[in-house]
Amino acid sequence: MKTTNALRFRCLGWMAATLLLGPLFLLGSCGNQPSPPLPFATFPLTGDHPVRWLTAGPDGNLWLAENPPDQLGRFTLPGKLTEFPIPASSTLRSITGGPDGNLWFTELEAGKIGRLTPKGKLTEFALPTVHGGFSSGPVWLITGPDGNLWFTETFANQIGRITPQGTVTEFSLPETRGARQLGEIITGPDGNVWFTDPQQNTVGRITSLGVVTEFPLPTPQRSPDEITLGPDANLWFTEFDANKLGRITPGGKLTEFPLLAFVQDPTVITAGADRHLWFLALQQHSALTSQVLLVRFTLPHLRSAA
Repeated sequence: MKTTNALRFRCLGWMAATLLLGPLFLLGSCGNQPSPPLPFATFPLTGDHPVRWLTAGPDGNLWLAENPPDQLGRFTLPGKLTEFPIPASSTLRSITGGPDGNLWFTELEAGKIGRLTPKGKLTEFALPTVHGGFSSGPVWLITGPDGNLWFTETFANQIGRITPQGTVTEFSLPETRGARQLGEIITGPDGNVWFTDPQQNTVGRITSLGVVTEFPLPTPQRSPDEITLGPDANLWFTEFDANKLGRITPGGKLTEFPLLAFVQDPTVITAGADRHLWFLALQQHSALTSQVLLVRFTLPHLRSAA
């Protein structure tokens, strides 16, 4: 299976450059008349700290997960970045705003879930599962519909739940003939948590009681990766190896949509305020050169209504 990490981190760096860096509008001139402000603003981030994920915090600021070194960054307008060191060898991955007004994040190598208050107080919660003497591999993290935090344990074939007070419950996924490498996790419109499994070629659903249902994609080796809730109340996901978008209803009905021929390797996907889906992909120019694309997808019912 292809790895999406390089593209994901490349795209996140591009997103950080355009999204994180404040309301400074670039002004030009045409004769004596100033041109209107451009709708972009950029601020260079200090240092060489790869940004692994970002989220809007409950305190109204933007928060970044960085490594190496392992740090959480708080970005306040008009452009101040404050960084909070996390213990070494944590390997930060995803970060989200919790229901308790704090920031929650995963520590891949340390096998912990971390909590940071907006004022910088750090608490870490060790996960009970150790896989082969190593971390269980927490990666993706979201706030679930039940007011708890849900996360994937990619090395241990599990999905975990942690309460805002720090109580951890782990749910084993069905045994498979091969290894799992869980993709993204998201809250669905049905009050359940949904996830992708690229290596098993499935999209899964887990209830608050831990009941797991998996839906195999109709064709093999599609690598379902990132997933989002669409404006039509269905789940939409990217199929990295198939160059397609997939849609699954809360009841489990799957439909696939081929991309344009020159659009390849779709990854991060989200629903826009314009009721379209937006995702990142590549346009390959040659064997050695490619360009990151931001692609808009109009939902079928909107196309038919046009």
